[in-house]
Amino acid sequence: MEKFKASLKTYFLDVLVNQYVDFKGRASRTQFWMFFLYVFVIMFVIGFIAGLLNMPRLAQLAILPFLLPNIAIAVRRIRDLGISGWFILVSFVPFVGSILVLIGYCLPTDFLKPYVEKLMKKN
Repeated sequence: MEKFKASLKTYFLDVLVNQYVDFKGRASRTQFWMFFLYVFVIMFVIGFIAGLLNMPRLAQLAILPFLLPNIAIAVRRIRDLGISGWFILVSFVPFVGSILVLIGYCLPTDFLKPYVEKLMKKN
């Protein structure tokens, strides 16, 4: 139980309290995926309760507080790869863009940095 509390404090509450809309810095794979997991579980529970109460608007309103932190941690995760946070906009390209960004979320720290530096030196 202590590990769960420490994980909740480190990966979820810290992001919500201290880095709510912080687009600067980096987010490790662990921090990104654990935050995503906690938000998913919370939204699943709220959605389940909203379904039981026949209140679909409750689930829609519940996601609003998590919208900006999700975007911020996604940008920090992309920056951790060694590329610009603006790369997150690639996810708007239908089908292929979302897959590319998802693969990026799974790559280790600074994985793309040597390739980007090499590309920049050519230009």
